[in-house]
Amino acid sequence: MRTAPNSLNIAAAAAAAALLLAAGCTRAPASDDLVVPEHYEFQSRFVDGSGVEHGEATAHHVLIKDIVDLVGSLDHLVDAKTPPFDDGASAGEVSALLRPLLDREGSVLAAAKIALTTTPRAVQKTYGDLAGSARSLMTMLQPRPDADARLAETWPAAAAAIGTNGAQITSVAALVDALVNALDANVAARDSRASPAEPAVALPSYISDSGVDLHALLASLLVGAVAYGEAAVNLLAGEASCADQKGICADNSAALAGDGRYTQLEHNWDAAFGYFGAAARFGVLARTALRFGPTFADQSADGAIDLLREYNYTPVVDAVRRDADSESPTQLAADAWLALRRGRALIVRAAAQPGAADRDALRVERDNLLGAWERVIAATVVHHINGALGASCPCGDSKFVYGAPGFNEHAAAWSAAKGYALALGFSPRARIGDAKLVELHRLLGDAPKHRVPGVSDAEVTRYEQDLRTARSLLGEAYGFAIENLGDEAGDGGW
Repeated sequence: MRTAPNSLNIAAAAAAAALLLAAGCTRAPASDDLVVPEHYEFQSRFVDGSGVEHGEATAHHVLIKDIVDLVGSLDHLVDAKTPPFDDGASAGEVSALLRPLLDREGSVLAAAKIALTTTPRAVQKTYGDLAGSARSLMTMLQPRPDADARLAETWPAAAAAIGTNGAQITSVAALVDALVNALDANVAARDSRASPAEPAVALPSYISDSGVDLHALLASLLVGAVAYGEAAVNLLAGEASCADQKGICADNSAALAGDGRYTQLEHNWDAAFGYFGAAARFGVLARTALRFGPTFADQSADGAIDLLREYNYTPVVDAVRRDADSESPTQLAADAWLALRRGRALIVRAAAQPGAADRDALRVERDNLLGAWERVIAATVVHHINGALGASCPCGDSKFVYGAPGFNEHAAAWSAAKGYALALGFSPRARIGDAKLVELHRLLGDAPKHRVPGVSDAEVTRYEQDLRTARSLLGEAYGFAIENLGDEAGDGGW
């Protein structure tokens, strides 16, 4: 029986839940006297109250969710004649809707209302309730010279794949900009766009003519570039010499200006925690509930959801889901959760003057965190490759029908795999080398090969085999158990 890409594996989830209960416990060796709290809760050294602050990181996660949800609902908004589509859709309207969300920062962003909803309601109503002054998402994407160079090398035909006619896209920021342009054009032309797999059915505006799902691509790209990229490139930078005093080499003696609750080093680590997206008391959550139900919980029992402390965002949810789907048990979420708490506890213990040994110990936890996070991303690429195979390959299934639903499902899975694969190029410490990253993208291709007129069976068969090879490449690069990679049809594993 074929398993849908997002189907639930209850047995695996239960096994993973039992394994992950260790996430709330310290697994330090007996000789380690470090005191690691069960929760990500640390008091300020300077004033009464919490010394943890990651408002900008959380604001970015919420903003990404708001943008992604908006993109997914564009056709519905047009059909419902919701402003600005009162008289239908015309060129420029989608761009005018999305660009302010991508470009807003500081006081302008702070005044904007949050669209994300929860039950019970969220404590925070505006972005200013999360962060007094946050940078825009487009600002976060610039400059990223290493990531931009890898993008240009690994996806030279991105412009054609997403449906723009411009020059080669050579930066992450330019790719996001091109996605907005493509969405704008597709919505304006929606009445004349039909599914290549089933001409009587309309093609969603977020799917390009070549079958790339712009919604899925944008979601994975923004989380990878903004959250993982910022943590890996800036917040957790810092090599042995600590000459630049950035990232984990920052000052830990003086409180930062403002409310004076934390040092630069504490803030850098807390922001990385915020970008990983775990709730402050993530360790006591029931993993099956987080896997199958809402990604938030009213842990304080105050009748509201604190988006800063009680909501779990995409990276940590991906980690839990990969662990839950593992045929051979993994503890990606537990490893990252422990590294985050140990790292912050090391900063507390080092106090004002971290020595060389303190910085070295912090680098170990930094590497543990980024290593687990990278493995989550790689495992998620495998997950979506399996989704693409499940949607594309008959693989002996006599009842297999492609059609418009299969086309859309295939587009979403391939595009998410491509976006997460791009994210692997955003870290200067990535385990996967540049050569393997280039080969991974060659195997994924520039766009999915759909079973539609004009594409031969031989082309599709070759494409599906390339996806399986890409999956094996990731398994070898990250040491994934073969049981977690899935079979020919994308069943089993992640």
